[in-house]
Amino acid sequence: MSVSKQLPTNLHEKITEIAKNGEKFGVAVSGGGDSIALLCILIKWANENRKQIFVVTVNHNLRPDSVEDAILVKNLCSKNNVNHSVLEIRESVKGNLQSWARDNRYRLICEWANNKGIDSIFLGHTLDDQAETFLLRLARGSGVDGLTAMTSKSYRDGIFWLRPLLHITRKDLRKFLDDKHIPYVNDPSNENLRFDRIKIRKVLDSAKEYGLEAARLVETSQRLAQAREVLNHVAFQFAKK
Repeated sequence: MSVSKQLPTNLHEKITEIAKNGEKFGVAVSGGGDSIALLCILIKWANENRKQIFVVTVNHNLRPDSVEDAILVKNLCSKNNVNHSVLEIRESVKGNLQSWARDNRYRLICEWANNKGIDSIFLGHTLDDQAETFLLRLARGSGVDGLTAMTSKSYRDGIFWLRPLLHITRKDLRKFLDDKHIPYVNDPSNENLRFDRIKIRKVLDSAKEYGLEAARLVETSQRLAQAREVLNHVAFQFAKK
């Protein structure tokens, strides 16, 4: 059986593990391959486990066709009887574009979740996202804290953020969607080299022959997370004395 066919089954256990006993969950879906694949897997999981999921799409209004991205998500949700909301960012861009977009996205999603009584939201971060973040922070001179791996569950601004795809590659998620003929958006900004993350992505693509692979980088960031735990424990014990 191919990796893409095994994905839903393999992920259900991980999803249940990080979801705990919750009954109501949000899912942030942009329309891109990662989040669309996550949504499709969560719909099946929610139906089998009697959970409620609510989908939210943030329109950053940075591209003329961004409305079409939201419509694609809406149609998928309608087909599966899933509640879907679209949030609009109306502010002008200030400072770094990607930081501006990320901060506004989290702000709006938190407000939406609070209004719906949702305290846990699924995100589509992948193994590739982890590797790219590691290299970005390495280039900026981050220390142990900055270079540690993403966690499958974190807490920020009163919300639990759940990331069940951290060990799954972008390639496998798209294979899963293509096999099932499920449409998704290919954001043209993913080819725009003025963004640091896209530059890093190109570096990773061309550095595999030297052993610089996403999985290897994620392993390193996980070891740094373990090192951070040890350092924090030692510092705590020292402080007690």
